[in-house]
Amino acid sequence: PRFGGVDTAKFHGNLTTLPIEKKHGQFDNFFVNLTDLRFSHTADGSQLSSGKSTLLVPVLLDSRSIIITLPKDIFHDIFHTIRVIAYDVKSAEVDCGLGYENFFLGFTLSTATVSVPMSEFSLPIPPDRDGNGKTEEGGTPLCRLGITYTTKPTSSLILGNTFLRSAYVAYDMSNNEISIAPTIFNAIDSNIVKIDTGDENRILNLLRAAETTSRQPSSTSATQKSGLRPVFAE
Repeated sequence: PRFGGVDTAKFHGNLTTLPIEKKHGQFDNFFVNLTDLRFSHTADGSQLSSGKSTLLVPVLLDSRSIIITLPKDIFHDIFHTIRVIAYDVKSAEVDCGLGYENFFLGFTLSTATVSVPMSEFSLPIPPDRDGNGKTEEGGTPLCRLGITYTTKPTSSLILGNTFLRSAYVAYDMSNNEISIAPTIFNAIDSNIVKIDTGDENRILNLLRAAETTSRQPSSTSATQKSGLRPVFAE
């Protein structure tokens, strides 16, 4: 049976449907291909790593992970582009005001692109025993950079909650597909397209059918910031 639905009022543009990639010949997790990664600013765009012919690595969409794990060379590109205050092995500390500089990381998964504000990668550091937060000399608050790297096989690359909060994701496990689009932050409207039990249509076809109906969103009771809404279809 199938169940679930897609809320078309919670994302920008159209959902892009991607195949889930196999690991060791089996569909045992939510792996998709990362094909492009760009660092950009509102006034200037500079390319970190690009080209669908030069970057093609499977990444795991993992809501259990707080941070993202990237290849070492891409991590160091980011490391040298932003202002890192302290660095220890795979962990970096940055100015907590990092997110106010209008920098973004743009992730392209096959043909779907999600731009994540750098503020999502600025994570609070727990206070010490005296309740004092960590600061730079001069009192500037320090945060942990929510990005690390791995030198292990590409199957260990992870896009965790620091990425998923900026993405609306629908999981179709019957067809081994994931549909993804940039989220609408703090969306209060709702327009749910239901997937009925026994419905064998894919999410993509279901959305095409929804385009022929009136899109009159109804108000919801709570404001949502997170773009991670795992809607399953089985």
